[in-house]
Amino acid sequence: MIISQWERFGFEDKIRQILDIQPYEGEHHFGRPFLTAYQIAIQLKNMFHEVYSRFNEPLGGKGTGVHHSLSQYIARNLSQRIKNKSITHIEGRFLYMGNIQTIKYSDFGEIFDSFQITYLSMFRRFG
Repeated sequence: MIISQWERFGFEDKIRQILDIQPYEGEHHFGRPFLTAYQIAIQLKNMFHEVYSRFNEPLGGKGTGVHHSLSQYIARNLSQRIKNKSITHIEGRFLYMGNIQTIKYSDFGEIFDSFQITYLSMFRRFG
């Protein structure tokens, strides 16, 4: 039986832990905040550095010189698994990027921009 990287590295459980983030104001009426796939990738790198190192893909962002990254892997897999209902405790949405030039992310001093895209995927845990 072939085990996917998603299963081998336990991505679902790790992402669930990352998405357990609570609103700053406790029980806010909007519920839990959304995190972009980039933010999830950064948190995964920082919370589970061994998995990040073994996965061996860049975090992502404009200027990496590659067309595959950890943030793209996370977004694609979450989207597919939400769509086929194998994940039911995470919801996904898009942030429309109209009138937004760039979003910058920081990973302990390393700053990178999101790719120029029309929509930015974001996710949150519910339930």
